[in-house]
Amino acid sequence: MRHNGNSGPVTLDARFLRSDGASILCEFTVTDMIDDPVVESFVVNAQVSTALLDARNRIDFLALHDSRTGLLNRDGFMKHARDLIAPGSGLGILLIDVVKFRSVNELYGEPVGDAVLAEIATRIDQIRWPDLVTARFGADEFVVALRADHEDALDELRDRVERDLALPISVGVHEVNVSIRTATAFEPRPRELDALLVNVSNELTGIKRHSEADRPGISHQAIDERRRQLDQLRGALADGAIQPHFQPIVDRDGTVLAVEALVRWLRPQRATLGVRDILPLAQLAGLAEAVDDQVLELSLDFARELAAGGYPHIKVHVNVDPKVIAQPAFGGSFLKRCLGAGADPSQIVVEITENDLLAPGPAALANMQQLRVAGTRVSIDDFGTGYSSLAHLLELPVDGVKIDQRFVAGIDVDPAATNLTTAIIGLSESLRLECVAEGVEQPYQVKRLAQLGCKAFQGWLFSPAVPGDEIFAMLPRLDPTVKENVEPSPAPTT
Repeated sequence: MRHNGNSGPVTLDARFLRSDGASILCEFTVTDMIDDPVVESFVVNAQVSTALLDARNRIDFLALHDSRTGLLNRDGFMKHARDLIAPGSGLGILLIDVVKFRSVNELYGEPVGDAVLAEIATRIDQIRWPDLVTARFGADEFVVALRADHEDALDELRDRVERDLALPISVGVHEVNVSIRTATAFEPRPRELDALLVNVSNELTGIKRHSEADRPGISHQAIDERRRQLDQLRGALADGAIQPHFQPIVDRDGTVLAVEALVRWLRPQRATLGVRDILPLAQLAGLAEAVDDQVLELSLDFARELAAGGYPHIKVHVNVDPKVIAQPAFGGSFLKRCLGAGADPSQIVVEITENDLLAPGPAALANMQQLRVAGTRVSIDDFGTGYSSLAHLLELPVDGVKIDQRFVAGIDVDPAATNLTTAIIGLSESLRLECVAEGVEQPYQVKRLAQLGCKAFQGWLFSPAVPGDEIFAMLPRLDPTVKENVEPSPAPTT
């Protein structure tokens, strides 16, 4: 109730409940007009005050929350985090700093930077953990408070945050990668929140000082150089300088069974760039899908040329981005592109990395099945490096696996790598899956892998990725190079 003076009107708010359970806020103004010779009574005016309620709620919200991300602000954090201090429980603080966030605004503009901050806040806020309070303290700094009995819980939370924030952030046509620094402080018997905040802030300052010594700040020259590289990539796409090279997949005797399409950036008078150089730039420029589309189109053309040249049995492996295969229309679109290019779908093998198949959604699974019905095979790339168990193979609609090159390199050197490789080959054989060992560089690796039952090999021991016309020159069989006295050239980044 609000009273405006001794003889003035009195204002009060009242909330009414409707029959459907919804509430209505009304504002009443009561004016004393008893002494008025005409009225001789109290006059009551009433109006629905939805806008007033919304405004008051908004004011209350903004007092404790950050307007850009919706997380608690510093005041809100201090209010809620103090409630976590309880006898018999510890309190941990996790401070999260987005590294070089200013460069995101410089490269993409502030609207993209705001969207990146909002997505970071969402990922942090979506972590479900008992007794957790999250907030944004500054432009690029977030803080989390956790009530826990042991510091191990804080370490687990830190690992979870670092893992979730390591994933790229999609904003429109842009795919932004951010990196973070984290610091923690824990007290088993906390008394004051301020002391913990000082400790964790000091730790982060030390981490920043150390990392800045190793990594200088992003200068305007560096940003200009990156923009120049992005412009060059756009030009390369338009000029046809982004092309696939093809690395043979062979049997032990060198007979070519298939080829894998690997993206290359052909630069006159300069070194050709591979996927590890192209992909980060393509993601920054929002061109990753355009690069993949161009490589796929040219790979389908090459499959048609192989068939026309008398080699329809030689498969062409293409890598497909997980976000693309999860699109409901991908299966039909892919097969339509095969038809348009004159390529037989049964000549194509779609490769998806194991991590991307950890939890495929219904659309991805349906697309994989649609491809397989049409004759296109699906293979798991880099198998053994992700989170899948070997039993996961039983659940996936796939036709083959490729043993990651790190395990091939460790064959008969690292017992764990040897055991895992043996298990993958054995399970593939029992499930009738094609098994390819990639990254083969030494003759003894071929010999040992063949003894274990592997029948297909890919690596620099046989050939690097080369242009399509060079593949034709080496068909149908590579010159035998699998000899004990052969020393392969060092493998480049693929």
